[in-house]
Amino acid sequence: MLKNKILCGLVSIVLATGLYAEEQKQIDYEYQMIQKVIPKSKIAKYKKSVIEGFYNVYFENGQIVYVNPFKNLILFGEIWNSTGSSLTATEREQWQKEIGSDGNIQSPEDRVIAELKKTDDENKKWNIELVKNGIQDGKGGNKNYKVVIIESPTCPHCRALNSYLENFDNTTYRYYSNESQTKGIYKEKYGISEPDKKLQEQGNLIAEKIKGIGVPFGIVIDENNIVVDTILGFSEQDKNNLETWNKYLK
Repeated sequence: MLKNKILCGLVSIVLATGLYAEEQKQIDYEYQMIQKVIPKSKIAKYKKSVIEGFYNVYFENGQIVYVNPFKNLILFGEIWNSTGSSLTATEREQWQKEIGSDGNIQSPEDRVIAELKKTDDENKKWNIELVKNGIQDGKGGNKNYKVVIIESPTCPHCRALNSYLENFDNTTYRYYSNESQTKGIYKEKYGISEPDKKLQEQGNLIAEKIKGIGVPFGIVIDENNIVVDTILGFSEQDKNNLETWNKYLK
């Protein structure tokens, strides 16, 4: 996890704080009900099951059980569909990938980065759209890489990065968080006539793959439309962080 000295807090591209608060209350309540059924178990995460009244409950060892907190039931085993496929096996495989080979649950940042670095055609198309919908900043051409930057106008590390970028002639592709200051920046600095519409378009695209990550966040896309690197945070005092930015900006 990066230290606060190079990374601002989690930023949502599309703000929906009221809705999130209501959802969080419901989630906490559900967790408490499930925990009462399995009080000595450490729950990593959970979600509603395809079986009515049950929840898929995930553990750090990569296993899944099914819990019905309304009838105090625990179901072990596999759920199969009519085509002979094990839904449990699919869920378990996905969960074990999310945990990682060392048995530790991946951080939100790690999960986002792993998703971005997939090289399938769907991801390549998304990467093309990411560059296309970014606001171009700078007049130089990046021959080998396109650098997309997600940032916040209120983040001091983002402002420091922007000052540093003035030393380079490369084009970057910007996504700002949806804050009150952003609309003015889009309109006055970049000449966006409808900043609300642009922010909505960018927010919808980002939300497909990026949730719960700090800023500034750089996404480096090569000439084959593949994400070859990501950069979390910025600090001129952090040698490794600065070298990574320089690698793709020079």
